[in-house]
Amino acid sequence: MATAYQRGRSFEYRAKRDLEKAGYHVFRSAQSKGVADLIALKKRRTPLLIQCKLSPGACGHEEWNEMLAAAVDCGANAILVDQKKPRSPLRYWLITGLKEKGVGRYDKICREFN
Repeated sequence: MATAYQRGRSFEYRAKRDLEKAGYHVFRSAQSKGVADLIALKKRRTPLLIQCKLSPGACGHEEWNEMLAAAVDCGANAILVDQKKPRSPLRYWLITGLKEKGVGRYDKICREFN
């Protein structure tokens, strides 16, 4: 059985491959040592700082707000990638606002990103 780290790493690589198919150059931050799991770059596009979460709502408020602040500081978009259920299509969310402590729903402070 896969560990939580192995499942998370596999999910990050899945998102990386998905973005590369869309023409992005993608860099992975191993073991989540930075504010983002992935950084994606594409010519004439705003850079993306990406946090990968296996389940909706799994991104805590501190992690969320830190990534949003870093994205604003460097002129990037903060993106959350999740999935509704295992093996379902990936969903990309543009983070548009700060997340308050204890708030699980994030549909008011992000929108689907294509």
